Amino acid sequence: MAISISLEEHHNYLLLDVDGRIDALSALILKRAMDYVIHNSHKHLLLNFSQLEAINSDGLKVIYNSRQKLTFGRIMAVCHPSSAVRGLMALSGIDELMPIASDIMEGEMLLHDSELAQGLIPQQSLY
Repeated sequence: MAISISLEEHHNYLLLDVDGRIDALSALILKRAMDYVIHNSHKHLLLNFSQLEAINSDGLKVIYNSRQKLTFGRIMAVCHPSSAVRGLMALSGIDELMPIASDIMEGEMLLHDSELAQGLIPQQSLY
C-alpha cells in the first residue's frame, strides 16, 4: 500500500495526516511533503500517524532530518502513533527530539506548552 499525505491548516500549526506504510520508496514522498511544508510555512507541524501502519528506518530518517531543518521557534510533534511505530521512534531516539501525543487534541496542547516554554507566547496570569 502506498502512503497518502494530506495537509490541513490550523491557526498556529499544519496538520499532516499520514496514511499507509512508510518504506524506502514512500519515504521519498514523505520527504518531499515535509520539505515543502518546512520551506513554505512558518507554522508548527503536527504529524498525525493514526492511520500509519508501519514505518522503517528510511521514514524515521526523514522525520529526524525534517525536525533538524525547522527554524528556531517552530515545533514538530507526532500524534496517535501505533504502539509499534511509537516503539521504533523510542528505539531511534526520535521521541527525545519531539513531543509524542496520544491524539490531536493532546498534540495541540503539547504545541501550546512548547510555545509557552520557549517564550513564544506570553503566559497569562490568572489574577
